[in-house]
Amino acid sequence: MCFNYFLHYYVCRRFELEDYQILFDEYLDTGVFPEGLEEDCLSEYLKQMLDDEETRFKCTSDPIWRDLVKASLVEFFEQLLVLFLQ
Repeated sequence: MCFNYFLHYYVCRRFELEDYQILFDEYLDTGVFPEGLEEDCLSEYLKQMLDDEETRFKCTSDPIWRDLVKASLVEFFEQLLVLFLQ
């Protein structure tokens, strides 16, 4: 179900990589995860990753670490999207 929901959401509503970057920053800054994204696999993965105490601490205390984690995550998502949409 997660995969089907993701494809529907991405194809029909154009949830793009930039949206994941925004979600990363908003969730890290506020600690509030927007409702309605629970079934999106990539959003849920992003949340689980940022819920890790060590990752959250490093991302909030070091801007370079934060940028590297965000860039790596978005690059990973981009590769998944390429595979999903083939």
